[in-house]
Amino acid sequence: MKNTYASYLAVLLAMSSSSTAAVLWTTTFSGSNNTVRTLINTSTGAFTDSLSGSYALSFNISDPSPLFNTGTGNTLNNFNPNKNVDNVTGAGWNSVFAFGAGSQSITLSDVTFNVYRFNSSGNTQATDANVRSVLINADFTLDGGASWTSLAAQKSVNLTNSVTSSPNIPLDFALGTPVAVNLATEDFRIRYTVTNDATNVGAYNGISSIAFSGSVVPEPSAALLGGLASLVLLRRRRI
Repeated sequence: MKNTYASYLAVLLAMSSSSTAAVLWTTTFSGSNNTVRTLINTSTGAFTDSLSGSYALSFNISDPSPLFNTGTGNTLNNFNPNKNVDNVTGAGWNSVFAFGAGSQSITLSDVTFNVYRFNSSGNTQATDANVRSVLINADFTLDGGASWTSLAAQKSVNLTNSVTSSPNIPLDFALGTPVAVNLATEDFRIRYTVTNDATNVGAYNGISSIAFSGSVVPEPSAALLGGLASLVLLRRRRI
């Protein structure tokens, strides 16, 4: 009998837990040259939230009138303030992306930025002999910006590795401990910050997409029904 109860408990725990971590949704961008960009969210698998479709992006930058420039290999589907991050010490920009308008609960484990390098003409750049390093930080908030927590440690990225044929450099920020996010009640936002690392070689930094990985937390009713069904099956097997 004890073994049977232990089996029942194991089934209930398994049914109430979230599913295996995977990419939940990916954010890309749209817009016109020299205007604000709009977030376009694509969900996958068990994650079905539309996140209210698209959002106009806000950003902070030292240049009072930043432009979104485009060129060869650098399309309107990217987020690319026209700022030479690695040319002057202290140069940089940051942007906040808001995703707090859903209905599901998730356990977030990773946020991956696909970043790339371009020049003052907006063209993506091939690898060269210079080391064009920038410092990139990523933070998240669950209260709309009242308090921020780092996704992971600051990263030093050599944008020289961005090549013309395939410019994206996947930059993964993995949380040491996955964080629970209730998109129905919490104002979830991600802040991306890129700054100069004092080498002053010259590099413009952009983002082509952002991917959010983790698992969807099942609705309590669904988990309970699944657990009860499994209990019935175990009971029948015992009989």
